[in-house]
Amino acid sequence: MNPFLQAVVLLLVPMLGARAYMVYTLPLDVVIPERAIYQIWSFGLANDALAIAWLCFPLALLALWVPRAVRFALTAVVIVACLVAVLDAFFWFEFGNRVDRLVFHYLAFPVEVMAFLEDQFFISLLIVPVIALILVVHRVLRPLAGRLAAMPRPQWRRIGAALCAALLLPIVAAEATPLRPGLSREVNEAASNGLVNAVHAMRTDTNRWVGVFPALDEPTRRALLATAEPSPRSLRAAPRHLLLVIEESFGGATWWDAEERARYMPAFDSLRHSGVYFDHLYATGTRTTRGLEALLNGYPPLPGIALNQRPGFERLPSLPRVLAKSGFETLFVYGGWPGFSNFERYWRGIGFHTVLTRDDFRGDEFETSWGVADEFLFDRVLAEMDARTRGDARVFLATLTVSNHRPFDFPPGRIALRADERRLENAIAYADWALGQFMAQASSRDWYRDTLFVIVPDHGPRAKGNGLIPVSSFRTPVLMIWPAGLAAGARSEIASAMDLPTTALALLGVAADEGFFGRDLLQNGAGLAPLEHDYRVGVLTDHGLTVLLRDESAVTFTAAESGGWIEGDLFEPDANRAVALFQTAHERWHTDAANGHSANAESNGPGVASE
Repeated sequence: MNPFLQAVVLLLVPMLGARAYMVYTLPLDVVIPERAIYQIWSFGLANDALAIAWLCFPLALLALWVPRAVRFALTAVVIVACLVAVLDAFFWFEFGNRVDRLVFHYLAFPVEVMAFLEDQFFISLLIVPVIALILVVHRVLRPLAGRLAAMPRPQWRRIGAALCAALLLPIVAAEATPLRPGLSREVNEAASNGLVNAVHAMRTDTNRWVGVFPALDEPTRRALLATAEPSPRSLRAAPRHLLLVIEESFGGATWWDAEERARYMPAFDSLRHSGVYFDHLYATGTRTTRGLEALLNGYPPLPGIALNQRPGFERLPSLPRVLAKSGFETLFVYGGWPGFSNFERYWRGIGFHTVLTRDDFRGDEFETSWGVADEFLFDRVLAEMDARTRGDARVFLATLTVSNHRPFDFPPGRIALRADERRLENAIAYADWALGQFMAQASSRDWYRDTLFVIVPDHGPRAKGNGLIPVSSFRTPVLMIWPAGLAAGARSEIASAMDLPTTALALLGVAADEGFFGRDLLQNGAGLAPLEHDYRVGVLTDHGLTVLLRDESAVTFTAAESGGWIEGDLFEPDANRAVALFQTAHERWHTDAANGHSANAESNGPGVASE
């Protein structure tokens, strides 16, 4: 066999192996038509061919100009192909998709990520096998590399020219966008290629959103995004304090299944009868950074990474800054790494007076690589509230838990389930127990009746679903409790985590004067939930899910009886509302960046619920 073809086959094997694993596990997530299997393999081979062309390109150049380097280059590219395939399988197992832009986020925090991987997957045990694999691959490929280096130069010139053409066409014409069969997320992911995905993420310019979809003039946008004017509330007084409890990956399938809810989440199930429970409230994304963007900044999710991870995040509307201007002392209590995802810098930059992280705990608490266990975090929250609520002080305290995150370790002896099994259900049961203990202890404090508690997940546990945006993974159970003035009840209309800052400010009697998107959930009816996944944005309403595509079109999905989502007739009113929302948010963000000033200096704009 031609040595170049042998090299191609070697590179193709790990890619096919990763795809076979995904196809094998697809039935665990969704039942797909039989024809989709053929689409996965046909489109997948095309994506693999593009990835192989990129990997073989340096081989062609080296064999042409530096033949002696081919031996090491061939080993390097095969190792890269194997590592990408392993990463693809890992991402599929952990996140339900292939390698994506998240890999670049993790590369920005190598120390923390290596600690996470060691704690969760014992990555140090893989060092010796990986080194052994590299040596074996290098030795096995020596004869092939020698044959490649010995190929006549005229033949290499033809190969090099073909590779240049193979690379140039997709890069210029399609910006290295993975070929996707259709509108099923799982099918598209299985048919993709991790290397192509990574290159696509590097090349995607989120600043080019304007012009991708048909634009709407400002008056039209204002009309589409207008919310009802609030009416005076029949409340005796406003709560003095706000306590925002952000629960890591809380809920998910465990909560929506009645039997599992009773077994693993009895505390939250009992608590929901003490306040206003939102049954159809949706996170804006599937990462903690997205959750913070919605809950602290009241901003819709633009394509790409969350805005709090981009330069200039200080320009965003800010819940702590608004409350600080109204006399609240603001603090964030977090038991994890202060530098990961630039958390501490972000929290301080948007107006938190005090930020406490794992460096501020005693050090003898039970902890994992992600941070201290929830019960010790809540102990610190109680202590801070006790110390800061004396006299006439008003306090806004936000906290983010970590126990319901891999490796799912927690202190033994707290619940009836084993603490050393590292099971998601056991971890969420512990997180539920810790939350119940916290609320029980808080109820005995003097500040309890004067406090508005907002208990909300940052996002669901895992992206899972067949639509372009996996809607079911975004649905989160949310609870608002104000013992002295908020009657218990349940709300079932569509809502968004982005609505919570406006709702909390209305209850606190503080003007939302920084241009928050979102609405007052307690005084407005059916709304919309903006969602972002894999550079796609859309809105969920009572009519279904409408996703904006980058070819200036949109598609509406409706819920199927089987529980999945199927393509239906485009619902134009929702498409227009989606364009109005994201166009307004995008223009505001980039206009402020261009003008070099802060969005929080503006009065309420389009899409903002005015007070």
